[in-house]
Formats: sequence, structure tokens, C-alpha cells
Amino acid sequence: MSGHRLFCTLFFCTSLAFAPAWPLTAAPPESAQRKTSSGSQSGLPGDVPAALEAELAGNSADRTAILRQRLAEAPEDPAAHWHLGDVRFGEDWVPYSQAADQPGRREQIDWFRTERARQSGSAADLRSFARQARQRKMPDEERAVLARLVSLEPTDRDAHVRLGDVPSDGGWIPRESAVSRVAASQRWSESSDKHGERAVRLTQRLRRLSAKELASQADPFQGWKHPDRVFALEQAMDDRGDAVHSAFVKWLDRFDCYEATIALARQAIFSEHATIRTDATSFLKPRPREDYLHALVGSARSFRADPTFTSTPSGGYAYSMEWTGIDGLSRVHFVMNRPMTAIVRRGQLYGLRYHRLSQAEMAGELANFEFWKTLAEVEAESDAPRTARIVRTVSAIAGRPLETPAEVAAWWRDVEDQLPVKNQVSANYESTWYVDRRGVSRNNRPNITREVRMHSCLVAGTPIVTEQGPRAVETIEPGDRVLAQDVETGELVFKPVLGRTLREKAVLYRLRTAGDEVVCSQGHPFWINGLGWVQARSLQAGMPLHTVRGSTEVRSVEPAGEGAVHNLIVADTHSYFVGSESPFLSHDVTPRAPTNSLVPGLSPLWESEDDAPAKVSNAR
Repeated sequence: MSGHRLFCTLFFCTSLAFAPAWPLTAAPPESAQRKTSSGSQSGLPGDVPAALEAELAGNSADRTAILRQRLAEAPEDPAAHWHLGDVRFGEDWVPYSQAADQPGRREQIDWFRTERARQSGSAADLRSFARQARQRKMPDEERAVLARLVSLEPTDRDAHVRLGDVPSDGGWIPRESAVSRVAASQRWSESSDKHGERAVRLTQRLRRLSAKELASQADPFQGWKHPDRVFALEQAMDDRGDAVHSAFVKWLDRFDCYEATIALARQAIFSEHATIRTDATSFLKPRPREDYLHALVGSARSFRADPTFTSTPSGGYAYSMEWTGIDGLSRVHFVMNRPMTAIVRRGQLYGLRYHRLSQAEMAGELANFEFWKTLAEVEAESDAPRTARIVRTVSAIAGRPLETPAEVAAWWRDVEDQLPVKNQVSANYESTWYVDRRGVSRNNRPNITREVRMHSCLVAGTPIVTEQGPRAVETIEPGDRVLAQDVETGELVFKPVLGRTLREKAVLYRLRTAGDEVVCSQGHPFWINGLGWVQARSLQAGMPLHTVRGSTEVRSVEPAGEGAVHNLIVADTHSYFVGSESPFLSHDVTPRAPTNSLVPGLSPLWESEDDAPAKVSNAR
């Protein structure tokens, strides 16, 4: 496999990093119910997992009683506080609704909002604003201001350093992306180091069995149903296409975790054996599409280079290359004679330098561009077979004829409810970077520009839980803090908004619960206990929405015409709570990372190392 790939989103980076001998793959329908075992890690009647299992079972009274009992026994247990609606403020735990009332906090908020309103938006003003926020010990607000600054001045080294971004060959990788990529790489290595030898021994033993003996085994891979072991087993399997390889793919079908989904996607694309690819593709169809299709579709690209010069209005010459993929058109455009080095983010120019070249310089720049062009053409040619397989796989999963990367991307944008941004109010520094296949992002090189697409959103007036109470989504600005939750750990915390978006026309749905009514675009994701993120159009009456202190049922979901919608970009957790009576968890505008959580903070109980069968207490 080629480990070189265009990293567009955090999910893509993470998925690829956890790929063994091959790259990424595909996945299934969002409304498909997972069937994963869950269980308490300690088994104690008063621990937090037991409370979350009560929530999963729809027993709110037991959930609350168990959490209160836990706090009586361990007053500083953070998980118990989070799930009772408390957030950390200094050394104290306070109800989330009282966070702004803590000593000194109201004055900080008022100062920030006043200063923000006075800002001209210039880089100099933003540097001063960020410095003042730092002096006042307001790290979240400083982060939001710095995020806006690097969108205006992408080469501002001090701002990137303050944000914790990582320098990379002339550019910067956002902190969150860098941390996620390192964590995924470490997980990959640890899986191989810890389980690799055992996986090799298992596959060797299975391959010594006769076909009859192998078929007689009820579960040849018993004891391996743990997400951390999937990669080691897949790596040991090799691409043999034999009976053991086939049994492994069928075993993946019975293993409900996103790591198994990604492994199936890799098998569907990168195996050289048609039967393996066919089986893997069929097993992907019922799985959550969000787990794998974004990365899979993003890997399918077509390439075109213009081999002739084009005259420019400035009297120079231009040479261009184009890719078509999930984000629409990506273009490398190089201007000769009067070259302009432009950094393009979110469809806007944020920095320009230009000068007239001498003949010698022009010849050197042309030779440099020819190198890039040749390399891109070679890579595009080598990508063609993989792209063709991706197109066939996505076509099979979609259940409709798709023949080109452009058709695949158009279908996926419809499924994910994506449209081009009509009006970007503030850029998101976390998703405006790119790393090309050579890991190069320098000035005086062809620059890749992308058409940015926004996902599902909420209509004006929708209340979002902020530090200052419920506020309409369209009134929230970068630097404001919203109540968020980490779906892996369950941490309840206020996180800064880094950006917001406006989409002028979207298909709408109306969602009703016992105490709230929300109108949103059809693809807007909400957390459903036992299922994870589910789009609004896939919701059904009776589904349990996760709330700050438990769950609330969906009363009804119905089409609501068309209209303009707004959304936020939230730091780190990429989530926020919607509603005022019993706020429920929603995802922001960024692509959703796959997760195995059943309830925020509660993961399934996987098989143990000693090959003991998993104990099934709940089905996802």
C-alpha cells in the first residue's frame, strides 16, 4: 500500500494511521443499529458505568440514584460529577448553569464581549486582543482569537506556537490533528507490538487445519474481539485470499466496532482477491456509513493537467493541474513571469506576495513546476486502479450506478447533507490546513485550494447551552463558550467556539421532545443512546436522545420545508447541547469521528485476553 495520501480531515488521518498493510475503507447506513456488548468495568452497584447502563436501559431514576451514591462515597469522582451536570471551575465542582456566576467570571465575560465588539479585525488588533486575554488568564478566549489570527496570517509563528500547532515542512499542523495522528499511530504500533506474535501464531495454526477442520470451528478467532487487536490480526492475516482469510472477513462482519468496519473497508478496496472484496463490500452495507465512507470517498480522485501555457492579464503565463474529489475541485495554479504566492483558506486570499522574475529565475521555476506536474501525474496513474475499486465499492453500498469520482462525491455530499458555504462568518483554523503526498506545504510552490463544504445546521433562534445560559445559535460568536461533552470519556466541559457558518438553503426537519422543539437541516447529527450519532432524517419516535442529566425521547420528526441554517465549530469535542428545557447532545459542523461509545463515557465490554467469551448485557 502507499502510505502517501492527502489528509483532509482528522477522521481520515486517524483511519489511515490505524490501517495495516493497506489503506482505508468504507462503511454502512447511519440508522443501522449496532449490536455490541456493553458492561460495567468494575461491577460495583454504585459505580458510574452502572449508572450509564441504567441510562442505556432507559432507567433515569436508577441512573441518578447510583451517581448520587457514588458521590457520597467518592466526592471528587469526576465522572459522577459530569453525568450529574457539574463542571469544574478552579478547584470546585459547580452545576453547569451556575458557571458564569462564579467569582470573577462574569467580569471576564463582559470584558471579552466588549473588546470583541471593538475589534477592527486586523492582525495587529487580534494580536493585542489575544495578549490581553492571556494576561487576564482566559485561555479559551485567547485560543479563539488566535484561531482567527492564523486564518488571517497563516505564517504567524507566535500564534501557531501559542496554539500548540506543530511545524511541518514550511507549514503548520493544528494541535488537535497532530495529537490525534500521533495517538492513532501509537495505537497501531502498540497493537502490533502487544498482539502481533500471538496473531501470527494463530493464523499459522489455522492455516494448518484442513478445510473441514476450519469449517467445524464455531469461532476461529474467539478471544480476539477487542478493537485494539483488530489491526494486529489483520496484519498477520496477509492478503492470501484463502479459507482463513475468508473466515477472518466473515468474523469482522460479526464484530461490531468501528475498527472492524475500517478493516472491512480496507479489505473491500485493497485485497487482490475478488471474493474477499465482494464479501467485505456486502458486509459493509449495513454498517454506519459515517465510520468509513468520508475517508473512502475522499480517497477517490480524478486528475487532469493542462500541458500548455495560458496568458494571464498581468502579461505572464499560467500552468495548472486539477483534481476532482470529495471537496469538489482542487487546483494547483502556477503563474509565471509575475508569480504570486497566495495562501488560500476557505476560499479567501489571506496573504499575497509577488515580483517579476528574471529569465533565469523563470526557467528555474518552470523546471520546478514540471517536477511537481510529473510527480502528480505518476501518482495519479498509480492511483487509478485503487480509485476504480473505490468507485465500484461505493456504488455497491449506495445501491445505484456510480461511475466516476465526481459522481461518488456528489452522492456522498447528498447523503451527508453537504453544500458549498454561502457565507463564512469565521474560519476554522483546525480544518484549513493541508499536507500533500510529499508532506510539503511551502511558499513559492503550487498551492492546493479547496472548495469548502458545510454540513448540517440549525435554524435561527435554536437555543444552544452556553456559559451564560441558552442563546440563539446565530448570536453565538467565536470566543463564546458552549457546554460540550466528550463522547469517549463523558467529560462535561465548556469549550470555546472557534467559528460559525451560515448556509442559505437547506432541507429542514422538525424534531420534538417532551420539552423542546428544534428545526434543523436533514443531516444534522444528534446523539442517540446505543446508536451514537444519527442524522435528523433518520430519527424515529421513541429514540432516546442523550441529555446533560440522562435522556429524553424523540416525540416526533417531520419535514419542515427549506430555510437558512447556522452552525458552530467547537474546539476539541466538536459537540454542544441544543434546547432549553432538557438540552440534548448535538455535533458541530465538522466531520464526525467514529466511536464505539454506547452512551458518552460508556464503552462496550470486549472479550478478554484469556479468550473468555464476552458477557453480553446490552446490544447497541
